[in-house]
Amino acid sequence: ATPAPAGAPPDLVLSSDRGPQPRYRAGEALVVKVQPTANGFVYCYYQDAAGSVARIFPNRFQPDSFVQANQQVEVPPGAQKPFNLRMDRPGASETIACVVSPDELGTRIADRYKTEDLQPIPGATLADVVGAYGSIQGTNVRSRQMAVQVLPAGSAQR
Repeated sequence: ATPAPAGAPPDLVLSSDRGPQPRYRAGEALVVKVQPTANGFVYCYYQDAAGSVARIFPNRFQPDSFVQANQQVEVPPGAQKPFNLRMDRPGASETIACVVSPDELGTRIADRYKTEDLQPIPGATLADVVGAYGSIQGTNVRSRQMAVQVLPAGSAQR
């Protein structure tokens, strides 16, 4: 990856502990890896197989949304994971979406999206939440999504 030109708005590199197109078996847990190309404020959301969306970063264990350029953040953090993003539905597809901005936007999105971390946001889709960030005036927001495949029951891991 080439460094972003000075003053360029941050973009994101979004991956997982199994790379950028991860596949898991039901019952396994996902680790999201997110890295901004320039200093920025990062917000990540997880949409499960049933379609419910929850904010996974920042969270009560990683409360600071500010991430320095090219610093990789793992969600959940550390060797002793304080929470799990566990895949529960074989054959399903789940999605991670992260947004990054040079500005602190968590306080500026619509109140209906300011729910507790790791809890479903009532009636929201991932597109709604990403769109809420994108609609904030006067800032530059980039978003990236990563699809997570949950392998059908009994299938071999490739």
